[in-house]
Amino acid sequence: MPGDPLRWSNVVAEIVLMDMIPRKVAADPTYLRGMPDALRTVIRYAHDRRDIPERYTRQALAAVDEFEPDYLDAVSHPCRQGPEALLERMGALPPLGEFDQDVSDEEYFLGSLAANVGGMAALDALDEVPLADEELDLDSMPDDIRDRVRRVEALAADVCENYFGDVELRTVARRILARVAPSEPIIFRRNGRDETAAAALCWIVAKANDVFACGTDPNVAGMMAYLGLKGTPGQRAQPMLRALGVEE
Repeated sequence: MPGDPLRWSNVVAEIVLMDMIPRKVAADPTYLRGMPDALRTVIRYAHDRRDIPERYTRQALAAVDEFEPDYLDAVSHPCRQGPEALLERMGALPPLGEFDQDVSDEEYFLGSLAANVGGMAALDALDEVPLADEELDLDSMPDDIRDRVRRVEALAADVCENYFGDVELRTVARRILARVAPSEPIIFRRNGRDETAAAALCWIVAKANDVFACGTDPNVAGMMAYLGLKGTPGQRAQPMLRALGVEE
C-alpha cells in the first residue's frame, strides 16, 4: 500500500540517498559512506517481508547503484545540517568552503542582509515600526512635469494599496518618485502612457521588497493586467533605476 515503509521504489531510494541522508544525517563521512550498502540490505529485507515482486526490488537497487557515486561525492565534502542547510539552499548562507573561513556564518549572514538594504548603517537603523503614510513631495520637481508625476503617483498608489495590499509600499513608491523626478525629469517629459511609467515604478518597488518572490499572486503579469497593460516593465524601469544610482 502507498506509504508502506517496507515498499521501496527507485524514486524513494533516490530521495533517501540524495536528499534525506546528506541533508539530515549528521555523522562522520566514514559512517555515511557505508549507507548505500546498508540501504541495499534494507531494501532486500523489506521486499522479502512484503513478498514484493523481484523486478521492483531490482529497480530500487538499480537506483542505489546509479546514485551511489554522486552520494559518495556529496558526503565526502563538508555540508550544513538542519536550519543552516535550509538557509544555504535559500542562498542566505554560502556552501561550505566557498567563502573566507575566517568569516563566521553570522558575519556572512549580516553582511548579506546589509547588502540588500543599503549598508550596515541602514541595517542597524531598521526597526519594526511601519513606514508612515507620506504624501508625495513635489517641492524639488520642475513645474512642467508635476501634473504627470501626480498622475503616475495616483496610479502607483492604487496598485500598492489595492493590488499589492500594502500601504507601506505606497510610501516607498512616493519616496522613489521624489528622488527620480528631480534627478531625471526627462523620464516624465517623454511621450508615453502614465500607466507604463506607473508599472515601471511599481515593478521597482515590488522587486526591492520581494513582493514577487513567491511566484504566486501578486505577480508581474497580474500587476500589468491591473494597470491594463501587457508585457513586462523591466526595460522601462531602467531609466528610473539609473536615476536612483542602481544598475539592474
